[in-house]
Amino acid sequence: MVKFVKLSTPSTAPKVEWFDALDLPEGNSYRVVRREIRELSTILNTDDDGHERNVVRSTGTDQKNKDALKNSITVKGVLVDAQPPFIFENGKLLDGFTRYQALIELQYARWIFNVVEVKDGFTADDVVNEVGLGANDHPPSKSANIDDFRKRLAAWIGRHDEIPAYEECVRWVNSISHSFTQQQVTNLCESVIASAVAAASMESFDASKTKNYARKILSKGTNVIALNASGNSTYFRRTAVECLEALYAG
Repeated sequence: MVKFVKLSTPSTAPKVEWFDALDLPEGNSYRVVRREIRELSTILNTDDDGHERNVVRSTGTDQKNKDALKNSITVKGVLVDAQPPFIFENGKLLDGFTRYQALIELQYARWIFNVVEVKDGFTADDVVNEVGLGANDHPPSKSANIDDFRKRLAAWIGRHDEIPAYEECVRWVNSISHSFTQQQVTNLCESVIASAVAAASMESFDASKTKNYARKILSKGTNVIALNASGNSTYFRRTAVECLEALYAG
């Protein structure tokens, strides 16, 4: 039976002792050193352009999940059987982006947070991956999905000078709490590695490069043109139009 504690008004905040029954979490790359109440206005959840800084998720805030959280907080109160959101000492939010948005919309001013420190031998990015992907195991949360793991695995591979072996990628995925089958993990790692290999062996073309390349080869009278055969009809139309533009511009 999950336990909730009702808050009287948005001007009140949870109490640290409500969560005393829960251990301070510790992972491979981090440890929670304490829990404390913070002003929500001091929490860093956006970049300089005002965009949500949840780099782990493949998409932004889930509106349905946010509405479910708002309703849960309003009707039931604080879920004290689940870990509070995680932050670094400087207030950077690592987990609980949807909860944060729900609290802001409900006009709460303060909330309780797990304050995290990075273990020796690891980086802040390692903590972002482990906490951001693996911490959401409480209702009514939205666990990280395959696309979220795919995004962060690709970023992890990209930080290496050479593409890590398949076994290393599997170990990376399995080092983070998830509910995938091992077949799903296998498929995930194989697809991300394949994309990384393709990216390393082929040159990518943006719109400007495409136009310049088309203009160059068409001016020589060749019948060969570049085509992005991704299956997206937009790309086929764009290729035709841009090649014609390059031909007539030449």
